[in-house]
Amino acid sequence: MSWRDEIRRAFDLERRRVDDDVVEEMAQHADAEWQKRRAEGDTTAAADAHVRALIDGWARGTAGPRRARRDPLLASAPASASRWAGLGLDVRHAFRLLRRQPG
Repeated sequence: MSWRDEIRRAFDLERRRVDDDVVEEMAQHADAEWQKRRAEGDTTAAADAHVRALIDGWARGTAGPRRARRDPLLASAPASASRWAGLGLDVRHAFRLLRRQPG
């Protein structure tokens, strides 16, 4: 069974947008839960119902999975600036290296 389609349907019904990689990860979790239920002795229908309820809970219970926005660790000098614009960044980097490896 393709849980991806079920997950997309559940989030579409809630009018929430989900990234493809998040859907893929949720589908893997759903499949693992289905396999676990079957291994514990649930019928196929009972395992399907449990996973569908889990997916509906994911869709209703969140504002929708989203990717975190992160700032770059080290800002680079603007390309249009003078050739000395990156000097401050280079000096900071040099001091960090000297602090870590004084020799």
